[in-house]
Amino acid sequence: MSQHLSAGGDLGSRLTGTKGLLDRALRHHVLAILGGSGTAADSQALFQGLRFRSRGRRRFRDIADFIAHPDIRNQGAVAELVRDVFEGARVFTMIAGGLVPSPDEARAAGHANLRLATEAAIAKQCAMSRKAAAAAIDRAADLLKHRLRPTERDAFVFDTYCNRLKWDPAFHDHELHDEFVAVLRDNKLLLGGEEAALADQGDRLSLFVLSLLHGVEVELPNGERAVLQAGFFNRERRLEVKAHLVFDDLNKPVFVPLCVFLTSLQPEGRCDDALLSSEPHGWTMPIVLGDFGKLTILS
Repeated sequence: MSQHLSAGGDLGSRLTGTKGLLDRALRHHVLAILGGSGTAADSQALFQGLRFRSRGRRRFRDIADFIAHPDIRNQGAVAELVRDVFEGARVFTMIAGGLVPSPDEARAAGHANLRLATEAAIAKQCAMSRKAAAAAIDRAADLLKHRLRPTERDAFVFDTYCNRLKWDPAFHDHELHDEFVAVLRDNKLLLGGEEAALADQGDRLSLFVLSLLHGVEVELPNGERAVLQAGFFNRERRLEVKAHLVFDDLNKPVFVPLCVFLTSLQPEGRCDDALLSSEPHGWTMPIVLGDFGKLTILS
C-alpha cells in the first residue's frame, strides 16, 4: 500500500524566503562595517556567505577559500604564486651559484615564469602568444635532454623564461577592496551612495586579510611547505604578508622573501605595541584583528 505525505505550502516560496533570510543577515554585517563597528567576524561572514556568488572575482574567492580551508593550501592565487616563484627561484639560484640545472628543472622554471608573465609582456619579449611560448620551451627542453641544439627562436624563449626571477604580489589591498565592493554590489547588499562609506572602512578589511593569511602553510612542488608571515619588513614599512622560501640543498642556503599580499598601510596606529616592537621581518606569533581595529597578538 502506497502512502503520500505532504507538509503543505509552496516549497519553492519557502526556499526563496530562506535565501532572503541569508541576505538579510549579510546586510546586517554590511551595516556594521558601514557604521564603523565592523569586526573580523563581519568580514568573515561576508566572505563565507558570498563565496559561491563572487562571479569569477578571483581575489575575493581566494580569501573566501582560505576561510573555508585554513590548513594547507595548494590552490588559489596566493598558493599558485608561491609555487611558481619557488620553481623559478630554485633554478635561478642554482645558476647564480654555479650549478647547472637539468633540462626538466629548467623546463619547470620556464613554465612557472611564463605563468607569472602577462600576455602583453610575452608578446613584447617573444612576439608570440603564451601557448606558443610554452611550446617553444618544451621543444627546447626535449632537444637539450638529447644533447641537441634548439632552434635560435626556441633557444631565445627558453633562455628568456628559464633563467629569470621576477614577480608581483598575488594581490594588493586596493585590488581586494575593489572586488569586495563589486561582489557586495552585484548581490544587492550595497545601496546607492554607500560605496564611498565602505571604502572609508577599507583599512580594517586589509588588516583582517593580513591576519587571515598569517601562519597559513602553502604546499611547495617538492612536497615541503612555506609558511606565510605578516610583518612590515620593506623599505616603505608597509604591512604585508610574505612567504619565506628556503633552498638549503644548493652550495649554500639561499633565502628568497616573496611578498604575496601588499597593503598601503603603515603599522603605527594599526598594530598594538607588542607587535610594533617585535621583529618586523615576519611575526612568528599568532595574531588577530581586535575589536578596535588593531592587529594584536593572540593570547
